[in-house]
Amino acid sequence: GLGIKNDSTNVFNPIMSILTSIGLDHTDILGNTYLDIAKDKGDIIKPNTPVIYSGKNEDALKYIRDYAVEQNATPIELDREIIVVSQDDEFTYRYKDYELETIILNMLGEHQKENASLAITALIELNES
Repeated sequence: GLGIKNDSTNVFNPIMSILTSIGLDHTDILGNTYLDIAKDKGDIIKPNTPVIYSGKNEDALKYIRDYAVEQNATPIELDREIIVVSQDDEFTYRYKDYELETIILNMLGEHQKENASLAITALIELNES
């Protein structure tokens, strides 16, 4: 699903939520601004669960962060709690006491490094819960 308020995936009771980069995608469904999209996508955040997310727009990030806190969810944000240091086709990942160096993906693009970092964070959080 798109991970929005009226998404069919909302029938599940999640143990965490992951929002990949909040961008201007699917504007015909989600809205025309980063903030509109963040508000719609933010509805997948459930109380007492971690929410792992990324984005480039500060208004959208602030909304997700604040909404997570309102829901008593734990906000885990790329470039805030999760650090990715990118160099050419590889990157280093840092979160809490974890550090993974020289990660190389077979998919090109900074967004792939970001998505991989969100997935690694989800695995760490699942392992610690």
